[in-house]
Amino acid sequence: MVRKASTLNDVEVLCLSETTKKVICRLNFRPGDIVDHGRMLAAYPNLLEKAKSWEKELVSALDEAGFIRHDIDAMTDRVMVLYDVIDGGVPTSIFSEEIYEKISPVTQSQLDSIQYVLNGVLNAKEKEIITDFYGIGTDRRKSWAEIAFNMATTRDDVRVTMNTAISKLRECTTECLSDGYTPLPQLVVAS
Repeated sequence: MVRKASTLNDVEVLCLSETTKKVICRLNFRPGDIVDHGRMLAAYPNLLEKAKSWEKELVSALDEAGFIRHDIDAMTDRVMVLYDVIDGGVPTSIFSEEIYEKISPVTQSQLDSIQYVLNGVLNAKEKEIITDFYGIGTDRRKSWAEIAFNMATTRDDVRVTMNTAISKLRECTTECLSDGYTPLPQLVVAS
């Protein structure tokens, strides 16, 4: 069981170097922020690889102290962000205490279901933009500029197409599709 972020009352518990403690102090991180930041870096290996030495030390210390889950990865975060956008809400960080300790990792079956829905609801261009922008089934998210460059179009065209795709996905989640496709699978967040 992962430790709750709220149980970290003092960074001294983490046995960090003086340099790392000074950086954390200078950045004015609260204990909860420290845990959220470390969890996010741990879930995104490409970010951790490029992280500063104090951040790598922080992740290691949080892991040793039991604050890091090894079953939560970047894909779970990216799917959660996509779902929040489809639901019309503000994207929620899975690294916050309310969600991180309770969410189940995205399974391959859920990813397959998402791909099935994307294939059934969106045209090829819309699907490419959604999967690239949210990093669904890929190793990383791409920016609007990267997507526009790869598609030989403008960022504004990418934004317009993405908004159209999101609208179609919102319609898909509000009613079962008449042509045999199922709504997007639910992510499991225990109470």
